[in-house]
Amino acid sequence: MREPVTLPLRSSEPPAHDHSEADRASLDRARRAARWTGLYLPLSITLAMTVIMLLWLPRMPDPAAVHWGLSGEPNGFDSPWVNALMLPGVGLMLTGISCIQATQLARGRQHTGAPSWASSYRLIPAVVLGSVVLIASIGIGTSWIQLDAGDARDTGSTLGVLVGGGVAAVAVSVLAYFAQPRLQSVAAQGGGAEALSLASTEHAVWVRDVSAARSFVWTVGAAFLLLATMTVLVFFADPVGGWIMAGTLVFVAVVALPMTVFRVRVDGSGLVARSLCGWPTVRVPAADVSTVTVAEVQPFAEYGGWGLRFVPGTTALVLRTGEALIITRRSGRTLVVTVDDAETAAALLSSAASRAAEAQLTQGTDTGGEDC
Repeated sequence: MREPVTLPLRSSEPPAHDHSEADRASLDRARRAARWTGLYLPLSITLAMTVIMLLWLPRMPDPAAVHWGLSGEPNGFDSPWVNALMLPGVGLMLTGISCIQATQLARGRQHTGAPSWASSYRLIPAVVLGSVVLIASIGIGTSWIQLDAGDARDTGSTLGVLVGGGVAAVAVSVLAYFAQPRLQSVAAQGGGAEALSLASTEHAVWVRDVSAARSFVWTVGAAFLLLATMTVLVFFADPVGGWIMAGTLVFVAVVALPMTVFRVRVDGSGLVARSLCGWPTVRVPAADVSTVTVAEVQPFAEYGGWGLRFVPGTTALVLRTGEALIITRRSGRTLVVTVDDAETAAALLSSAASRAAEAQLTQGTDTGGEDC
């Protein structure tokens, strides 16, 4: 198997050296593969689904089944046009995720002029393709079952279609992910932050609060209000369903609220980023820091969203677009934290890492001397 190619994240400083033609060629291949995976193939599948469902409309019962219960039996009915228009629309919306990602990536390149790559550039297109396969499986499968039926209630269970579509979606996503070129995203080579000059008796502390982008707050707030309204309405019709909705509402609050404001602290012990709610907390000891750089990041394009994100090889605390600390641990894993004045934080963390390394070296030398 070919070794993964290493490419830099976008850096706020000019790159220390030009990237090789091989790296640029690898990056171009990865971008083409992502476009085919997340854009061209999903659009083709959505178009094929639309054509098939429209051609089958004259053979569909009216009303047609448009919703099915957990057993796969139809329990909702409407015009056959509903699914013929709604499901392709969902397919287009899913494909739009790849378009947003590509747009943000293009804007980032215009801002920095540097080639870049992140793990989610490979992951998001694969998930989009699998999701569109699921939608197409449901649309075509449930329509095929109802062809020439006199009454949609007599068409039987679609459980096999739903399960088969889910299995196909997972399989396609996994295959699409591994079929794309494997690139690693790391901090810009040669672009490490210059350590802050401190005397041996001096200590410094850097603290900043970082808040979620307004768009994120408004989106979460609107979703919370909509969900709360639906919870109240459902309670009147179905108390059991109302309690389920209430549980969902609490879950959204528990997940979203801690992601609105974090306090980031850098001192001689390393970096600590803690939500003002007290949880979650991200820590990087100074002794675990290999390199520190500063880069411009696009949360959705690079990490699939905002908040605390986990992608292969990287943990990202990204609350907004803009400058961020890029910390590479000694294990090779990367931590990304969006925060203002990231250059000062990077300089202080580099100084702390250097001191920790010197202390370990001194301790190792002293221990070695005692053993002798």
